[in-house]
Amino acid sequence: ETIGKQKGEVSILKAELATAWSKLAQARAQNDTTLKEEAAPRAVRAASTVNTAAADGIAPQITLREPHALVDCVILWVNATATADAASSDFMRFREWGELVHVVRLLRKLATNRGRIVVAANSAPHVPIPGVEYVLDRDYIPPKHMPARNSYTKQWNMHRLARKVGLSDPFMVWNDDMFLGKQLDLREHAAKNTWYTEGWGNHGYGQVNKISPDTYVGSVQSANRALRAVFGPKHVPGFQAAHVPAVVRLATMDWAWQHLPVEASLTEVRNSKNLQFEYTLAYAEKQIVAGASVRKQADCKGVYGFSVLDWPVSKMRGAFDEILSRLRANPVTFFALNDELKSEHFGGGGPRGNGYAVARSEIQRFLSKIGS
Repeated sequence: ETIGKQKGEVSILKAELATAWSKLAQARAQNDTTLKEEAAPRAVRAASTVNTAAADGIAPQITLREPHALVDCVILWVNATATADAASSDFMRFREWGELVHVVRLLRKLATNRGRIVVAANSAPHVPIPGVEYVLDRDYIPPKHMPARNSYTKQWNMHRLARKVGLSDPFMVWNDDMFLGKQLDLREHAAKNTWYTEGWGNHGYGQVNKISPDTYVGSVQSANRALRAVFGPKHVPGFQAAHVPAVVRLATMDWAWQHLPVEASLTEVRNSKNLQFEYTLAYAEKQIVAGASVRKQADCKGVYGFSVLDWPVSKMRGAFDEILSRLRANPVTFFALNDELKSEHFGGGGPRGNGYAVARSEIQRFLSKIGS
Protein backbone atom coordinates (compact mmCIF):
# COMPACT_ATOMS: atom_id res chain seq x y z
CA GLU A 1 0.00 0.00 0.00
CA THR A 2 2.84 2.38 0.89
CA ILE A 3 4.74 1.62 -2.31
CA GLY A 4 1.56 2.12 -4.36
CA LYS A 5 1.04 5.50 -2.75
CA GLN A 6 4.67 6.50 -3.41
CA LYS A 7 4.39 5.42 -7.05
CA GLY A 8 1.41 7.73 -7.38
CA GLU A 9 3.41 10.57 -5.89
CA VAL A 10 6.24 9.91 -8.33
CA SER A 11 3.79 10.07 -11.25
CA ILE A 12 2.75 13.51 -10.06
CA LEU A 13 6.40 14.54 -9.77
CA LYS A 14 7.07 13.32 -13.30
CA ALA A 15 4.26 15.53 -14.57
CA GLU A 16 5.70 18.45 -12.62
CA LEU A 17 9.13 17.70 -14.07
CA ALA A 18 7.79 17.75 -17.61
CA THR A 19 6.07 21.08 -16.94
CA ALA A 20 9.22 22.51 -15.37
CA TRP A 21 11.41 21.50 -18.32
CA SER A 22 8.89 23.01 -20.70
CA LYS A 23 8.89 26.31 -18.82
CA LEU A 24 12.68 26.30 -18.66
CA ALA A 25 12.95 25.74 -22.42
CA GLN A 26 10.46 28.57 -22.97
CA ALA A 27 12.45 30.83 -20.65
CA ARG A 28 15.69 30.15 -22.48
CA ALA A 29 14.07 30.69 -25.86
CA GLN A 30 12.70 34.05 -24.70
CA ASN A 31 15.78 34.84 -22.59
CA ASP A 32 13.39 35.49 -19.70
CA THR A 33 15.66 35.66 -16.62
CA THR A 34 12.81 35.73 -14.10
CA LEU A 35 11.17 32.65 -15.57
CA LYS A 36 14.55 30.87 -15.67
CA GLU A 37 15.11 31.51 -11.96
CA GLU A 38 11.66 30.13 -11.19
CA ALA A 39 11.74 27.11 -13.50
CA ALA A 40 15.27 25.75 -13.13
CA PRO A 41 15.23 24.97 -9.37
CA ARG A 42 11.76 23.45 -9.74
CA ALA A 43 12.98 21.11 -12.48
CA VAL A 44 16.05 20.06 -10.51
CA ARG A 45 14.02 19.51 -7.33
CA ALA A 46 11.48 17.34 -9.14
CA ALA A 47 14.15 15.39 -10.99
CA SER A 48 16.12 14.71 -7.81
CA THR A 49 13.03 13.39 -6.04
CA VAL A 50 12.03 11.12 -8.91
CA ASN A 51 15.55 9.70 -9.22
CA THR A 52 15.79 9.07 -5.47
CA ALA A 53 12.56 7.08 -5.64
CA ALA A 54 13.92 5.13 -8.60
CA ALA A 55 17.05 4.21 -6.67
CA ASP A 56 14.89 2.85 -3.83
CA GLY A 57 13.08 0.60 -6.31
CA ILE A 58 9.84 2.52 -5.81
CA ALA A 59 9.38 3.96 -9.29
CA PRO A 60 10.57 3.44 -12.85
CA GLN A 61 13.84 5.19 -13.63
CA ILE A 62 13.81 8.22 -15.88
CA THR A 63 16.31 9.88 -18.19
CA LEU A 64 16.84 13.58 -17.61
CA ARG A 65 17.81 15.54 -20.71
CA GLU A 66 16.60 18.87 -21.87
CA PRO A 67 15.83 18.56 -25.60
CA HIS A 68 17.49 20.68 -28.27
CA ALA A 69 20.24 21.99 -25.98
CA LEU A 70 23.84 22.38 -27.05
CA VAL A 71 26.31 20.70 -24.71
CA ASP A 72 28.67 23.06 -22.90
CA CYS A 73 32.23 21.96 -22.07
CA VAL A 74 34.18 22.73 -18.88
CA ILE A 75 37.95 22.23 -18.94
CA LEU A 76 39.80 21.90 -15.63
CA TRP A 77 43.11 23.72 -15.86
CA VAL A 78 45.94 24.74 -13.54
CA ASN A 79 47.73 27.94 -14.50
CA ALA A 80 51.21 26.74 -13.56
CA THR A 81 52.81 30.13 -14.19
CA ALA A 82 50.76 31.53 -11.31
CA THR A 83 51.39 28.61 -8.94
CA ALA A 84 53.99 29.19 -6.26
CA ASP A 85 55.25 25.62 -6.55
CA ALA A 86 56.00 26.03 -10.25
CA ALA A 87 59.48 27.42 -9.67
CA SER A 88 60.31 25.14 -6.73
CA SER A 89 61.58 21.57 -6.46
CA ASP A 90 57.94 20.54 -6.88
CA PHE A 91 57.77 22.02 -10.37
CA MET A 92 57.02 18.54 -11.71
CA ARG A 93 53.56 18.69 -10.16
CA PHE A 94 52.65 22.07 -11.65
CA ARG A 95 54.01 22.52 -15.13
CA GLU A 96 52.65 23.99 -18.30
CA TRP A 97 52.98 22.14 -21.59
CA GLY A 98 50.48 24.29 -23.48
CA GLU A 99 47.90 21.50 -23.75
CA LEU A 100 44.92 23.77 -23.16
CA VAL A 101 45.08 25.46 -26.56
CA HIS A 102 44.95 22.05 -28.25
CA VAL A 103 42.02 20.81 -26.15
CA VAL A 104 40.13 23.92 -27.29
CA ARG A 105 41.36 23.67 -30.91
CA LEU A 106 40.13 20.10 -31.27
CA LEU A 107 36.79 20.83 -29.60
CA ARG A 108 36.20 23.63 -32.08
CA LYS A 109 37.30 21.56 -35.03
CA LEU A 110 35.71 18.18 -34.29
CA ALA A 111 32.76 18.66 -31.90
CA THR A 112 29.26 19.33 -33.23
CA ASN A 113 26.30 20.48 -31.12
CA ARG A 114 28.86 22.10 -28.87
CA GLY A 115 27.89 24.99 -26.67
CA ARG A 116 30.21 27.22 -24.68
CA ILE A 117 33.79 26.37 -23.69
CA VAL A 118 34.47 27.31 -20.07
CA VAL A 119 37.86 26.93 -18.38
CA ALA A 120 37.81 26.43 -14.59
CA ALA A 121 41.20 27.69 -13.42
CA ASN A 122 43.11 28.58 -10.27
CA SER A 123 43.95 31.97 -11.77
CA ALA A 124 43.43 33.92 -14.96
CA PRO A 125 45.84 33.17 -17.85
CA HIS A 126 48.33 35.78 -19.01
CA VAL A 127 47.13 35.32 -22.60
CA PRO A 128 43.47 34.19 -22.71
CA ILE A 129 42.25 32.09 -25.62
CA PRO A 130 39.76 34.21 -27.61
CA GLY A 131 36.16 33.08 -27.27
CA VAL A 132 36.83 30.95 -24.18
CA GLU A 133 35.24 31.85 -20.83
CA TYR A 134 37.35 31.63 -17.68
CA VAL A 135 35.91 31.01 -14.22
CA LEU A 136 38.23 31.12 -11.21
CA ASP A 137 38.04 28.45 -8.51
CA ARG A 138 37.26 31.03 -5.84
CA ASP A 139 34.19 32.15 -7.78
CA TYR A 140 32.30 28.87 -7.39
CA ILE A 141 34.04 26.82 -4.68
CA PRO A 142 33.05 27.76 -1.09
CA PRO A 143 35.91 29.43 0.84
CA LYS A 144 36.07 26.57 3.38
CA HIS A 145 37.14 24.25 0.54
CA MET A 146 39.88 26.52 -0.80
CA PRO A 147 42.61 26.35 -1.94
CA ALA A 148 41.48 23.74 -4.48
CA ARG A 149 44.72 21.87 -5.20
CA ASN A 150 42.76 18.62 -5.20
CA SER A 151 41.02 18.05 -8.54
CA TYR A 152 38.19 16.22 -6.73
CA THR A 153 37.38 19.48 -4.94
CA LYS A 154 36.89 21.16 -8.30
CA GLN A 155 34.92 18.24 -9.76
CA TRP A 156 32.55 17.78 -6.84
CA ASN A 157 31.72 21.50 -7.01
CA MET A 158 30.88 21.44 -10.72
CA HIS A 159 27.16 21.78 -9.97
CA ARG A 160 27.91 25.13 -8.34
CA LEU A 161 29.89 26.31 -11.35
CA ALA A 162 27.14 25.13 -13.70
CA ARG A 163 24.43 27.07 -11.88
CA LYS A 164 26.60 30.13 -11.43
CA VAL A 165 27.31 30.59 -15.13
CA GLY A 166 24.20 28.85 -16.54
CA LEU A 167 25.71 25.79 -18.21
CA SER A 168 23.70 23.30 -20.23
CA ASP A 169 22.35 20.26 -18.41
CA PRO A 170 24.05 17.92 -19.02
CA PHE A 171 27.50 19.39 -19.62
CA MET A 172 30.90 17.75 -20.14
CA VAL A 173 33.93 18.02 -17.87
CA TRP A 174 37.36 17.67 -19.48
CA ASN A 175 40.86 17.55 -18.04
CA ASP A 176 43.55 19.47 -19.89
CA ASP A 177 45.14 16.20 -21.04
CA MET A 178 42.03 14.92 -22.86
CA PHE A 179 41.74 15.51 -26.59
CA LEU A 180 39.16 14.78 -29.26
CA GLY A 181 40.58 12.53 -31.95
CA LYS A 182 37.70 12.43 -34.42
CA GLN A 183 34.28 13.95 -35.14
CA LEU A 184 31.81 13.74 -32.25
CA ASP A 185 28.24 14.93 -31.83
CA LEU A 186 28.26 16.01 -28.17
CA ARG A 187 24.49 15.93 -27.80
CA GLU A 188 24.34 12.40 -29.21
CA HIS A 189 27.23 11.33 -26.98
CA ALA A 190 25.57 12.74 -23.85
CA ALA A 191 22.28 11.03 -24.75
CA LYS A 192 23.90 7.58 -24.71
CA ASN A 193 24.18 7.60 -20.91
CA THR A 194 27.29 5.46 -21.29
CA TRP A 195 30.33 5.47 -19.03
CA TYR A 196 33.57 3.84 -20.14
CA THR A 197 36.01 1.97 -17.93
CA GLU A 198 39.41 0.42 -18.21
CA GLY A 199 39.69 -3.33 -18.66
CA TRP A 200 41.52 -3.58 -15.35
CA GLY A 201 41.57 -2.02 -11.88
CA ASN A 202 38.66 -3.59 -9.99
CA HIS A 203 39.63 -2.36 -6.53
CA GLY A 204 36.55 -3.62 -4.66
CA TYR A 205 35.98 -2.52 -1.09
CA GLY A 206 39.47 -3.10 0.27
CA GLN A 207 40.02 -4.89 3.53
CA VAL A 208 37.24 -4.77 6.09
CA ASN A 209 38.80 -2.03 8.20
CA LYS A 210 41.50 -0.75 5.87
CA ILE A 211 41.48 1.38 2.73
CA SER A 212 44.55 1.32 0.47
CA PRO A 213 47.12 4.06 1.18
CA ASP A 214 47.38 4.59 -2.59
CA THR A 215 45.25 7.71 -3.01
CA TYR A 216 43.68 6.60 -6.30
CA VAL A 217 42.97 3.00 -5.30
CA GLY A 218 41.72 4.19 -1.92
CA SER A 219 39.38 6.74 -3.52
CA VAL A 220 37.80 3.98 -5.65
CA GLN A 221 37.43 1.74 -2.60
CA SER A 222 35.86 4.61 -0.65
CA ALA A 223 33.44 5.20 -3.54
CA ASN A 224 32.50 1.51 -3.54
CA ARG A 225 31.81 1.55 0.18
CA ALA A 226 29.68 4.69 -0.11
CA LEU A 227 27.69 3.26 -3.04
CA ARG A 228 27.22 -0.08 -1.28
CA ALA A 229 25.86 1.75 1.78
CA VAL A 230 23.15 3.29 -0.42
CA PHE A 231 22.35 0.52 -2.91
CA GLY A 232 23.28 -2.59 -0.94
CA PRO A 233 24.15 -5.64 -3.02
CA LYS A 234 22.78 -3.95 -6.16
CA HIS A 235 26.11 -2.14 -6.34
CA VAL A 236 28.87 -4.42 -7.61
CA PRO A 237 32.39 -2.93 -7.80
CA GLY A 238 33.66 -2.55 -11.33
CA PHE A 239 36.72 -1.50 -13.26
CA GLN A 240 38.21 1.95 -12.88
CA ALA A 241 36.78 4.80 -14.90
CA ALA A 242 38.45 5.53 -18.23
CA HIS A 243 40.32 8.81 -18.50
CA VAL A 244 37.78 10.45 -20.81
CA PRO A 245 35.52 13.52 -20.44
CA ALA A 246 32.63 13.03 -18.02
CA VAL A 247 29.02 13.82 -18.93
CA VAL A 248 27.70 15.52 -15.79
CA ARG A 249 24.00 15.88 -14.94
CA LEU A 250 22.84 18.29 -12.26
CA ALA A 251 20.26 15.83 -10.93
CA THR A 252 22.98 13.22 -10.41
CA MET A 253 25.23 15.75 -8.66
CA ASP A 254 22.35 16.80 -6.40
CA TRP A 255 21.63 13.14 -5.64
CA ALA A 256 25.31 12.48 -4.81
CA TRP A 257 25.53 15.43 -2.42
CA GLN A 258 22.35 14.27 -0.71
CA HIS A 259 23.19 10.55 -0.38
CA LEU A 260 26.99 10.16 -0.42
CA PRO A 261 29.79 11.51 1.84
CA VAL A 262 30.96 13.95 -0.83
CA GLU A 263 32.29 16.33 1.81
CA ALA A 264 35.12 13.83 2.44
CA SER A 265 36.42 14.57 -1.06
CA LEU A 266 36.86 18.30 -0.54
CA THR A 267 40.34 18.18 0.95
CA GLU A 268 43.27 20.42 0.03
CA VAL A 269 45.27 17.45 -1.29
CA ARG A 270 44.09 14.01 -2.34
CA ASN A 271 43.71 11.21 0.18
CA SER A 272 42.19 7.74 0.24
CA LYS A 273 38.91 8.92 1.78
CA ASN A 274 38.07 11.03 -1.28
CA LEU A 275 35.41 9.64 -3.63
CA GLN A 276 36.83 9.13 -7.11
CA PHE A 277 34.65 11.45 -9.20
CA GLU A 278 34.05 9.66 -12.51
CA TYR A 279 33.85 6.21 -10.92
CA THR A 280 31.29 7.38 -8.35
CA LEU A 281 29.08 9.07 -10.95
CA ALA A 282 29.29 6.13 -13.35
CA TYR A 283 28.19 3.50 -10.86
CA ALA A 284 25.61 5.78 -9.24
CA GLU A 285 23.97 6.52 -12.58
CA LYS A 286 23.96 2.82 -13.38
CA GLN A 287 21.45 2.59 -10.51
CA ILE A 288 19.47 5.82 -10.76
CA VAL A 289 19.36 6.86 -14.43
CA ALA A 290 17.26 4.83 -16.85
CA GLY A 291 19.34 3.26 -19.60
CA ALA A 292 22.69 4.22 -18.09
CA SER A 293 25.45 1.67 -18.70
CA VAL A 294 29.07 1.09 -17.77
CA ARG A 295 31.14 -0.51 -20.51
CA LYS A 296 34.71 -1.81 -20.46
CA GLN A 297 37.16 -0.14 -22.80
CA ALA A 298 37.84 -3.51 -24.41
CA ASP A 299 34.23 -3.49 -25.62
CA CYS A 300 34.51 0.02 -27.04
CA LYS A 301 37.04 -0.05 -29.84
CA GLY A 302 37.60 3.34 -31.39
CA VAL A 303 36.40 5.19 -28.29
CA TYR A 304 39.48 5.68 -26.17
CA GLY A 305 43.25 5.82 -26.40
CA PHE A 306 45.62 6.44 -23.51
CA SER A 307 49.36 7.02 -23.38
CA VAL A 308 51.55 7.65 -20.37
CA LEU A 309 54.29 10.21 -20.98
CA ASP A 310 57.20 8.76 -19.01
CA TRP A 311 60.13 8.69 -21.43
CA PRO A 312 63.48 10.50 -21.29
CA VAL A 313 63.51 13.64 -23.42
CA SER A 314 65.90 11.99 -25.87
CA LYS A 315 63.29 9.34 -26.73
CA MET A 316 60.23 11.58 -26.97
CA ARG A 317 60.21 12.24 -30.70
CA GLY A 318 60.36 8.57 -31.64
CA ALA A 319 57.71 7.65 -29.06
CA PHE A 320 55.37 10.41 -30.22
CA ASP A 321 55.79 9.45 -33.87
CA GLU A 322 54.85 5.87 -33.00
CA ILE A 323 51.70 7.05 -31.17
CA LEU A 324 50.71 9.27 -34.10
CA SER A 325 51.11 6.36 -36.48
CA ARG A 326 48.79 4.23 -34.32
CA LEU A 327 46.20 7.01 -34.00
CA ARG A 328 46.11 7.55 -37.77
CA ALA A 329 45.73 3.83 -38.45
CA ASN A 330 43.05 3.42 -35.75
CA PRO A 331 41.46 6.79 -34.85
CA VAL A 332 39.84 7.07 -31.43
CA THR A 333 37.19 9.49 -30.23
CA PHE A 334 39.08 10.44 -27.07
CA PHE A 335 42.82 10.44 -26.56
CA ALA A 336 44.57 11.13 -23.25
CA LEU A 337 48.24 11.96 -22.73
CA ASN A 338 48.95 11.41 -19.05
CA ASP A 339 52.11 13.07 -17.76
CA GLU A 340 54.23 10.89 -15.47
CA LEU A 341 57.54 12.60 -16.15
CA LYS A 342 60.08 12.78 -13.35
CA SER A 343 63.04 15.09 -12.85
CA GLU A 344 65.51 12.51 -14.12
CA HIS A 345 63.74 12.41 -17.50
CA PHE A 346 64.92 15.99 -18.12
CA GLY A 347 68.56 15.48 -17.22
CA GLY A 348 68.43 18.12 -14.47
CA GLY A 349 68.07 21.88 -14.73
CA GLY A 350 64.53 22.19 -13.39
CA PRO A 351 61.82 24.11 -15.26
CA ARG A 352 64.38 26.47 -16.81
CA GLY A 353 66.69 23.72 -18.02
CA ASN A 354 67.25 22.74 -21.63
CA GLY A 355 65.59 19.33 -21.14
CA TYR A 356 62.38 20.96 -20.02
CA ALA A 357 62.37 23.27 -23.07
CA VAL A 358 62.96 20.32 -25.41
CA ALA A 359 60.13 18.36 -23.78
CA ARG A 360 57.72 21.26 -24.19
CA SER A 361 58.70 21.63 -27.85
CA GLU A 362 58.20 17.90 -28.54
CA ILE A 363 54.84 17.82 -26.74
CA GLN A 364 53.65 20.86 -28.68
CA ARG A 365 54.78 19.28 -31.96
CA PHE A 366 52.89 16.09 -31.12
CA LEU A 367 49.69 17.79 -29.99
CA SER A 368 49.61 20.03 -33.06
CA LYS A 369 49.40 16.92 -35.26
CA ILE A 370 46.46 15.32 -33.44
CA GLY A 371 43.33 15.80 -35.52
CA SER A 372 45.32 16.96 -38.57
